[in-house]
Amino acid sequence: MNKKTWIETLPYPTGWMKWVYKLPILLYRLGLGFLLGRLFMVLTTTGRKSGQPRRTAIEFHEFEGRPTVMSGWGTKTDWYRNLKANPLVTVQTWRGVQPARARRITLEDELTRAFQWAQGNPAMRGMMKLAGFEMTLEHFLAEKERFTFVAFEPTNEITPPPLQADLVWVWALLLPPALIASAAMVFNSTQWGLEKEAAYLLGFGTYWLFFCLLVPRILLGRVQFATILRDHVPLFNRSNSLAALLWLVITLVAVLIYDGEFIRAPLSLILLSAPLATLNGLCEEILWRGLYVRLFPRNPWLAILYPSFGFALWHLAPQVVFPAENIGGFVISTFFLALPYGYIAYRTGSAKWTAISHSLSGILALSGYLAPSLLAL
Repeated sequence: MNKKTWIETLPYPTGWMKWVYKLPILLYRLGLGFLLGRLFMVLTTTGRKSGQPRRTAIEFHEFEGRPTVMSGWGTKTDWYRNLKANPLVTVQTWRGVQPARARRITLEDELTRAFQWAQGNPAMRGMMKLAGFEMTLEHFLAEKERFTFVAFEPTNEITPPPLQADLVWVWALLLPPALIASAAMVFNSTQWGLEKEAAYLLGFGTYWLFFCLLVPRILLGRVQFATILRDHVPLFNRSNSLAALLWLVITLVAVLIYDGEFIRAPLSLILLSAPLATLNGLCEEILWRGLYVRLFPRNPWLAILYPSFGFALWHLAPQVVFPAENIGGFVISTFFLALPYGYIAYRTGSAKWTAISHSLSGILALSGYLAPSLLAL
């Protein structure tokens, strides 16, 4: 097999083709690396000339418990030439970030195991066949210099910084209009086959599960999402006196407005409103306050004002099922409630205190139409 296969004759990507090969990197920067992380890894090398981090997205496979790649352009690739100069690299896959030392596989016994593994792996076997590499083990070993297999072994040494998901904020800006439109469609479409009360509850259930919990979990990642109710700065702190005062006033006003109605309500309605209002308050604050203050900790316009508009306008969606007497007034009042909530979350760095106040207000208000809808069903 001395004649080159068609894949070996392909020119090394330049110009616009080089940007096409970098598209997986853009997805990682947008926080969507988990969608590609089982197929493509982001490799960070140190530039052999610049000394700066250089990143490449490469298809990889797990071989003997470590990420392994085969370079389609052999030793001509920039990333391979970089790691030849400095083998300390950083690997990012669906498993997370891993400092590694790169090593080309050259020993015959290891190459034999790699060949046998590739032949037993349907994806690898199909890829090699498609590329024109159909050969026996003997032929493979005889022409091993034509193949550039690189293994990445874990290390405790200092490696280049990993690629950050620095464009996640884009999704936060697109989220409110996408949520409002899709939620209105859900509330509207479910009415065709369900009672109004059931459609209302199903719409909120979709909103809580997908938008309030799943989306922030994806955008923030497991570690940040797990601390979204943990204060960075205590609310009842001298530096947070205005935020603490706002919280006390809002909570007290809710008690004064709704206490009479709450006391006169039937016990069955109270027992239903408590868990539903708590769930709604917690979920909404995770989305509209927790997510935005974590993504924009130094930008009050995007941490407070923008999600306040989104939070107010989102309340138009449930009106499809149960319209308020004064929809405009309801939305405006919701916006002016969201502003101090946003300020409190911004000052504390968490959604804990706003979730408490929001939930308590919902319980006292008997959770709007949520508890009555469940009771009616």
